Amino acid sequence: MKKSNITALLIALVILTLSSCQSVTATPAPTQPVVTVTVTLQSATQAATVTPTLIPVLPETLAGLIISSPILGTPHEVPGMRPPETITPNGLGLINSEGELIQFADAGLFKGFSPSSTQIVYQHGFDDEKTDRIDNLYVYNAMTGKTIEILDDLEEEGGKTILAWLQDEQTFIYYNDYLEVLFEAYGYFGAKQLLLAEVATGRTMHLVDGYQFDISPDQTQIAYTTGEILKTKTDEDQSRSFGCFQPRIYNLVSFSSQSFDVHQLEEEPVCAGHPKWSPDGKRIAWMGYFEDDTFHPIIFNVQDKTGKIYGALDQKPESSRFPTRWRLGEPYFGDYFDPDWVDNSTFWTPSYEVNVETDETSTPREVDPPHRPGREESIQSPNGLFMVSLNDDRDVILLSDSNKKVLASFPVDELYNGPKLEILTSPFVLSGVTQLVDWSPFAPAPNTGNN
Repeated sequence: MKKSNITALLIALVILTLSSCQSVTATPAPTQPVVTVTVTLQSATQAATVTPTLIPVLPETLAGLIISSPILGTPHEVPGMRPPETITPNGLGLINSEGELIQFADAGLFKGFSPSSTQIVYQHGFDDEKTDRIDNLYVYNAMTGKTIEILDDLEEEGGKTILAWLQDEQTFIYYNDYLEVLFEAYGYFGAKQLLLAEVATGRTMHLVDGYQFDISPDQTQIAYTTGEILKTKTDEDQSRSFGCFQPRIYNLVSFSSQSFDVHQLEEEPVCAGHPKWSPDGKRIAWMGYFEDDTFHPIIFNVQDKTGKIYGALDQKPESSRFPTRWRLGEPYFGDYFDPDWVDNSTFWTPSYEVNVETDETSTPREVDPPHRPGREESIQSPNGLFMVSLNDDRDVILLSDSNKKVLASFPVDELYNGPKLEILTSPFVLSGVTQLVDWSPFAPAPNTGNN
C-alpha cells in the first residue's frame, strides 16, 4: 500500500473517533417539558446507555386556568334560611403568569370570557337547588384587577347567560332566566328578560322579554320568541302541555320589536321557535309546528323574503316540566340539553340536518353535549399541548401531555397564597368542591388582583 493512502486512512479514523465521542443533546420545543438526553459510548460489545434528565414543569404552565373552590370563598349567610345558616361557597380564582392562583370572586359562578379573554363575567352567589342564592353579574378585568357590578334591579334573580359582546367589549347582551323555579309552581311562562349592559359603568337597559334568543352576525338584530301554553297533541293522556312559540325580531339600532313575517309560506305554522341565523346573516331558520301535529324546519331568505318548509320530522317533542323547550330525540330529553345546532351553518334535527346557506339536507351527525363551564373532568390548554384534571380528592391539579401522561402535579392550596379562611359547611346546603372551570389564553401579570 502506498504511504499516501495509509496517511489518508489514519486521518479519516481520527476524525471519526473525535466526532463520535461528543455528547448528544436533544432539546424539545420550549412549550413542552425540557428533557436533556446524554449518550455515553461504551465498547463495541455493549449498548450505549441513555440517561434522561427531566426538568420539572413549572406552575406557570397553568397560567390562565380558572378554578372554583371553597378555599377561595368567604363565609356567607344563606338567603332565606331560618334560623340563619352560614356556609363558605366556592370562590373563583385565576392563575397568573407566575403560576400564582389569585382570587377574583369570594362567591361566584363563572359565566364566560369577553372575546379577548381579558374580561371575565361571573354571577355572584353559589350553586344550589334554588336560584335565589345568586344575584347580579360582575365583570372582572384581568388586566387591571378591577371589578364592576352589573346593576339590573330585577325583581326575580335567575341564572344569567351572556348572549353576545358588542362595541369592542364595551357592552354585552345577556338574559335572566327565572323559569326553572317558577314554572312548575305557577304553571305559566316565566319569560326571560333580555338586557344590555354597559361594562364601564355597570348600568343596564332592559330590551325585551322572551325565549330562545339568537343575535345576527352583524349584531343589529336578535331573533327570539314569545310564547303561550298549549295542550300537547303528542301526549297520549292529553293532560300535559308544551310551549307554542311565536317568532319575533328585535332591532338593536332602533330598539324596537316586531313579529317575524311568515306569510310568504305556502302554509303558516301554528308555532315557530328555536331561531338561528346563517353565518352570512342572509337567512334565518326556525322549527315550525303545524296544524297536522307535525314539526318541520323552515328556512327564510330575509333578503328575498321567501321561505321553504322542509319535510316533517319523525320525532315529536315530549312535553316536560319545562315546556319552553322542544326536545327532539336523545340525549336531549334530559334537563340540560335542547335540540341545538352542530355549527353556525347547520340546523340539526334527529331526522336530518339542513345547511342553512345551501338548503341541502344530509344524514344527522351525532351532536356532542355543549361545554358546561365548571362541570368538566378535564380541560385542554388553549395551545392544545396539555390537559389538566383533578385527583380523586379534588385538591391537586394534574397536568398531562396529549398522550395522557402525567407530567406534574400542583396542590391547589400551594398555588393560592391569599388568606385561607375556615371553610364552613352545612347539612342543609350542598357543600362546594374544587372544580376546574375554563382555561383562558390570557394570563394576567402577577401584580393584578381583585380590588
